[in-house]
Amino acid sequence: MSLCRTSRNIMSSCVLIKVFQRVLCLLCFAFALVAIASAIAFASPTSRVRFEGSEYPVITAPDINRKTNMVKVGTVNELTKAVSNAKPGDSIYILPGVYKLTEIKNQEEQNYKQRNNLIFSNVNDVLIRSSTGNPKDVIIKGSGFHKTLAGPSQYIPQALDILFSVGQGAYGISFYGLTIEDSNAYGIYLKGEHNVHDILIQNCKFNNVNQYALKGSFSYDPESSARTSNVYVIDNEFYATALPLVSDHFAEFKGNYIGAIDIMVLENAVIADNVIRDIHGASGEALGATLLWNSCKNIIYERNLIYDCDQGVAFGNSVPPVYSKTANYHVKNGIFRNNVVSNCSWDLFEICYNENTRVYNNTLVRTDSYNAQTQRGIRDSVGTSHNVEIKNNIIRRGMLENIAGGKRGYSVENNLISDDLSISYFVDAENHDFRLTKNAVDAIGKALRLPEVYNDFDLRLRTSSPDLGAFEYSAAAPPPGFGGMLSLHWIIYITGGLAVSAAGGIILKLNFDRKRA
Repeated sequence: MSLCRTSRNIMSSCVLIKVFQRVLCLLCFAFALVAIASAIAFASPTSRVRFEGSEYPVITAPDINRKTNMVKVGTVNELTKAVSNAKPGDSIYILPGVYKLTEIKNQEEQNYKQRNNLIFSNVNDVLIRSSTGNPKDVIIKGSGFHKTLAGPSQYIPQALDILFSVGQGAYGISFYGLTIEDSNAYGIYLKGEHNVHDILIQNCKFNNVNQYALKGSFSYDPESSARTSNVYVIDNEFYATALPLVSDHFAEFKGNYIGAIDIMVLENAVIADNVIRDIHGASGEALGATLLWNSCKNIIYERNLIYDCDQGVAFGNSVPPVYSKTANYHVKNGIFRNNVVSNCSWDLFEICYNENTRVYNNTLVRTDSYNAQTQRGIRDSVGTSHNVEIKNNIIRRGMLENIAGGKRGYSVENNLISDDLSISYFVDAENHDFRLTKNAVDAIGKALRLPEVYNDFDLRLRTSSPDLGAFEYSAAAPPPGFGGMLSLHWIIYITGGLAVSAAGGIILKLNFDRKRA
């Protein structure tokens, strides 16, 4: 009898265990479904930011890892033919090597003389990338950083060394894993006058490009409404190891016509997870490391690291907008969030002729001495912006100029601005690591909760009592990354997860191939 009772107890226990296992499996499955649904919602960096009631569209450029219609190239001649003869759906894989575009190819357009120009035109859905995915393995070189061939007139003092152009009839072009260097003009040129759209530039290095590594132009036709739209610039590095000469640029710029990114008439764009450093002009007055101007709208600029440049980031400048169809703003519906801008000689962030711009949770810092009269944190040189909010920022040694709460359309609230902010607030400021330490008592837990700022520079989920600046304080070790600072790959953070990390609440990790080599 006792044996039967024991047997029944064992059977009952087995049934309970099986039921528990099934319930656990169902719960795991339910959590997985929630995770996948949430991951889809978070997969686009634009999914949580809306302006004018609409969500930004997702880019339709080709997958960076696809191998369909593969065209392998290993010489300059093969590369030129692959670009010139590209067909929709082509995947151009460039084998490791240095590709010197020294054969001059002149092209007259709008009184410009161009050369060394690999042109995408009348084609869509093309991927061009290094075969390894590592930008160190494929180097596309121009004819040199300095002026080497005279231009056609006094207004065009040099032939423009443009390495890649996306022009008429071209869209859906992806650049991945390339180094682009030694050009006296542009690395990649997006011709907005031709309605260029759906462009991805990812995991590339731009070195020694003597005007703008990434340039976007616009039409001079007063009746044109053409734009550059749906552009993702993510996980790239822009830098220079050379200084321009006065003779390199237009005379009035005195050798300072240089930056990293300059795009006009840009619409629906994400510029994220990039590093821009060491961009200087001949006399230390280079243009903005990033300059977005002339009717740009729906812009997300987030999690970028800019340091040791003459000028930081500029959403517009003091030159009035000239794009005739919407000539009243430089940037409309822009958000500048979770960025770090450090030790730039002039403005850390410039904002002019803006509408509906949000400046949230950035760390804008100088670690050295500065001149309060000329080196600003955030500046509006003309005071013509409307509905601009500046909240939750940390600004060290850089005041606000021409900006005041309730004046000229600005709302300035809950920022930590101080010339004397202790450097001990940051983990390693000298090496551009501005994560917060436990000493940052005036920043930790002091931010306003903003629906547009749901994570931080490291993609950590913001807490219910968020911190000021670009980083949430965490006693845990930071995620791994290059330069001792960044982890540039997508991590989807969802609370109540299947697994918990030191950072808290990670239930799903989706690799979108965003990690740097």
